[in-house]
Amino acid sequence: MAGIGFVLKKLVNRDDLISAARAYTHSALISCGPWVFTIFALTIVFTFSGSNVRTEGYLNFQAALFYNFAFSLIFSAPIHMVATRYIADSIYKHDVTNIPSSLLVCFLLVVLTQLAPVAWFYFYYTQLPLLFQLLAFLNFFLLSSVWTINVYLTALKNYGATTRAFAIGMLIIFVFMMFLVKGYNEIGVLLGLNIGLVFIVFSLIGEVLAEYNYVFSNIREFWLYFRKFYDLALAGTFYSLGVWADKIVMAFAPESTLLKSGMHVYFEYNKAFFIAYIVMIPAIAMFILSVETNFFGHYRRFYKDILDGVPYSRIKINHHAIIQNLRISGRDMAIMQGCVCFVVMALAHKIFAFLHLGLAQMSMFRFAVFGSYLHVLALFELIILSYFECRRAALWIQLVFFLTNAVFTYITMLLGFEYYGYGYFLSALVTFLLATAALHHYVTQLPYCDFILNNIIYRRPN
Repeated sequence: MAGIGFVLKKLVNRDDLISAARAYTHSALISCGPWVFTIFALTIVFTFSGSNVRTEGYLNFQAALFYNFAFSLIFSAPIHMVATRYIADSIYKHDVTNIPSSLLVCFLLVVLTQLAPVAWFYFYYTQLPLLFQLLAFLNFFLLSSVWTINVYLTALKNYGATTRAFAIGMLIIFVFMMFLVKGYNEIGVLLGLNIGLVFIVFSLIGEVLAEYNYVFSNIREFWLYFRKFYDLALAGTFYSLGVWADKIVMAFAPESTLLKSGMHVYFEYNKAFFIAYIVMIPAIAMFILSVETNFFGHYRRFYKDILDGVPYSRIKINHHAIIQNLRISGRDMAIMQGCVCFVVMALAHKIFAFLHLGLAQMSMFRFAVFGSYLHVLALFELIILSYFECRRAALWIQLVFFLTNAVFTYITMLLGFEYYGYGYFLSALVTFLLATAALHHYVTQLPYCDFILNNIIYRRPN
């Protein structure tokens, strides 16, 4: 596991409320820092300064940000998944000398794979002012860079510097947005966002290179991981497509907006879902902390004892400890996230009033909250499956998530407004049930799977 886990363990072991709060805060920022800061900064600016932005320009800004968020994550997903595996293997082998080289390759792949489609979209397809096109184009690659560098953050032991980088970046975004919106409208808001993202990107690159102060070399080793772990790349792509499938489909709903710039967006649907996704943050933080401080210890002990040739009775004890840890962690996360969702639903009217959202979005918001609850539980199970090298099972489940979310959302869009949001909820339900069944099947038979199914002696030749 990456270096941040040791730091989180120290905080948890102090056994006081302040250290526990710091541990949860850092795990949340490490796992979804860029997304959290950007969403909160935009929410604050839109709430208090939206009236200062011209209507058409304001909508173009929102639309461009939606497209940038969605497609930067989708296009970058295969790179991130392979890089995550490479970093984990490097740390396990106690050889991190090639991590800077892998980071360089990731940035090169981001540019090479995304430059042409993004340039075509902004400079050929959309009808926008040239300065706005340039800033939106830059914003796309800044977001892609943040997602890329975020993969390397869990390998850092200096969690404090990472948190400060995000915090200062968020403050810069907020200050520059509030300052520039008055004179430059939507272009000022986009410029302010980019300035903050530039600070975050270069600060975090500096932290990674300072932690892993090695020369760039042996790039070929990282390239080979894309051939070896192609299923991870596909799984990450399908998962990202699944997350955004319903938003992309709903962009063409009858109630959506076709801007003069040529961009299709259903603003009300996206706002309801972005707010609902913020509700997932406590569960994600709790899961990261649980994995780093509890589960990984049992996981490592189980496989270490197998390699050391301990008696089978000891392996059974370790197996039972893994099952118990997963049951307790899953139960605690389900209860905690359920309580958070209940409170959010109870305060939904006040939240909507504070954010100046229409009550017509309430139904979509409810299903988004229910769906995100199942979504985050399924995500927990998919990550655990990946720990146990069940890559093919995870791949098929994420493919199902993508297909069901796209198909169910399209069907509910045809049924009418009152059914909007059902598609994502049903897709999350199906994905959760499949992931639960797969995880239960594998974990309960873990010794058999490791000694027989994953044993190279018993594998059929390709």
